[in-house]
Amino acid sequence: MPNPGRPFAVVALAFWCTSLAFSFKWISNQASHPALRKIIEIAGIGAAVYAFFVATPMHDLMVVIGLVFSLTALVTTVLFLYSAKAWKLFGWGLLCPGLSVLSASLYFAGSTFEFMPAIQKMNVLSVVFWILVTGYARIGDQ
Repeated sequence: MPNPGRPFAVVALAFWCTSLAFSFKWISNQASHPALRKIIEIAGIGAAVYAFFVATPMHDLMVVIGLVFSLTALVTTVLFLYSAKAWKLFGWGLLCPGLSVLSASLYFAGSTFEFMPAIQKMNVLSVVFWILVTGYARIGDQ
């Protein structure tokens, strides 16, 4: 039976993914090295696009592709923070790819579904707040 709340969830997902794409673009503008800037921008926007498509029947494939883009954007942002000597954000940033890999591992292993929702929520909250704080920190201005 179709879920009557699905259209609202898809709209909310679209807003979230759009915000994520703009946030990665915003962070990429702070990177002083052009290669870091482009990788963060392209991978971050790609992660947002593929994250939206997890709401389709191609869910598992979109999770894998989105994970590759997301990890690329997250790790490159961590490298940017390291090069900018933003140590607190760098430390927090190390947690984000780790939680993403843990969450994906639990999902694809299919054996620990009781822990997966909590870890997915920790992952999303950690990444979203880290991206927001990193964007507002104005690293490039220091």
